[in-house]
Amino acid sequence: RGVARLRAVAPGRHRLLLTAAGYAPAVSWFQTSDQPGAVESHVVGLQPGAPVGGRVVDSDGRPVAGAIVTGESAARGEPLVDAQAAPTSDGDGRWHLGAVAAGTVRFTARDRGHAPGTSAPIVVDGKTARDDVTIVLSRGGRIAGRVVTKDGRPAAGASVRAASADHGEPLAEARCDGDGAFELGGLPLGAVELLAVGDAASSSVKRIDLGAHDEATGVQLALDGDAVIAGIVVKADCAPVPEAQ
Repeated sequence: RGVARLRAVAPGRHRLLLTAAGYAPAVSWFQTSDQPGAVESHVVGLQPGAPVGGRVVDSDGRPVAGAIVTGESAARGEPLVDAQAAPTSDGDGRWHLGAVAAGTVRFTARDRGHAPGTSAPIVVDGKTARDDVTIVLSRGGRIAGRVVTKDGRPAAGASVRAASADHGEPLAEARCDGDGAFELGGLPLGAVELLAVGDAASSSVKRIDLGAHDEATGVQLALDGDAVIAGIVVKADCAPVPEAQ
């Protein structure tokens, strides 16, 4: 009957990941009531899908192993696979998705040593298997440096995030070691923005251009932004919303 039951679900907004053999995975969000004993129904439609795969190679045509492959609808930008279930290329650069629904799609591969690469848009019919999708990864950029606290001490454990300076797309994230040192690789050769975040403070955004030089070392970020923003999340009737993020 296709019925699944989830019990003892806390009130709030939840994310469902649905998978079934022969169907493309689907992600759906639903809201549960805060009324004790409430029983709610949620209907999700799954689309039939066919296997799609191919190879990840570098600019010289050599296979790239260990690249994570994700896909999205070219028209709507919706992901084809949950990030935690994304396939990884093998020693021959091969990757495989079990089921992709009909439509125009494209696939992106990422690893730590190359810039991300995206396939040309392809049309799949949801019925015919394909194994001819090639994703080319070009040479990637590298940024290394150190994060310090406001008084100049190493910021051990701070997180450093890189994003595209053009459209804000997250690119990579690294955790600082005990000396506050960090390294980010596999970045696109262009303008990148860095942000360091600690337990109680964050840095200013630093812009680095990897277009002219594909490596930037000795970069220092200071956790000097310690202002606090506080507030309350409410519903339309002004009732507070617990556990909102």
